[in-house]
Amino acid sequence: MALPYVNDAVNTRRRLATARRSLVLVLTVALVTATGCGIIRRSLVSSGTDTMAHLLTSVQAQPDPELVRQGLPAFILLLDGLIEAYPENPELLRAAATSYVAYAQAFLADPKDEERAARLYDRAHHYGMRLLQRHKHLAATLRSSGDSFELALRTCSAEDVPDLYVAGTAWLGWIIAKPDSIEALADLPRALDLMERILELDEGYGNGSAHLTFGIYYAIQPAGAGQDLAKSRHHFKRAIELGGGNDLTARLLYAEFIGKATLDRDFFSGQLEDILKFDVTIAPDHRLANELALQRARMLLLNQDDYF
Repeated sequence: MALPYVNDAVNTRRRLATARRSLVLVLTVALVTATGCGIIRRSLVSSGTDTMAHLLTSVQAQPDPELVRQGLPAFILLLDGLIEAYPENPELLRAAATSYVAYAQAFLADPKDEERAARLYDRAHHYGMRLLQRHKHLAATLRSSGDSFELALRTCSAEDVPDLYVAGTAWLGWIIAKPDSIEALADLPRALDLMERILELDEGYGNGSAHLTFGIYYAIQPAGAGQDLAKSRHHFKRAIELGGGNDLTARLLYAEFIGKATLDRDFFSGQLEDILKFDVTIAPDHRLANELALQRARMLLLNQDDYF
């Protein structure tokens, strides 16, 4: 994939740092609690652990984010312990990587929590790389230069999407959490290649969250040096469509990043005000993520003088 402007290391690091402060901590999965818990739930169901599946269904429908913030670490520690016992279990690796990313994105987005969030992204990245290493054609190219990784991705099929998606979100989260790391920045083209391959294989996976990656990516590039607002809008709108309109996170990111990129205050505030009118009770599967999106929308509206 030809990525505009990605080789300018200094400017790319600056853009990643700025984006992180303005919610690019949800760069790939848009508050993973919306789709990630669903991924964990499906994984655990396939392992026969119905009790945990019901637990995570309850978490998704939880209207109190603070309760989840306090309780999710215990589940993460449980997953770590299970992986010690079953280190090659892909369902557990996916669940753990997703849980670490979800917690960091949902509850550690404040700049004062950056160091702690970075440690969680390190752990998620570790589990994500272990998932990719299960695929021999990818494992041999993870640290290679040139087009070998992109070519290896061509051998992946739709059956590989769950591993690719979780590894990709963890990888991008790790990169964003390290805006001053040349090593992390060097991985950005490959992480984006991976997300692009997901769109080719199954664009609807995770309610189309891979589209959000590129919606944000094309919005935060400098004008005349990689920014493409037509592509950005396309990806945001496709994610909203694939989510059935009930995923407020996609709508929130569309309002925030397009509004800021175009300096269109009316669009920005109008979209956010529409989000605040949404009845979260009609989409119980997205309740937790939507509550978090509503919190973010209120904050953005309150601080809009800082952006325009």
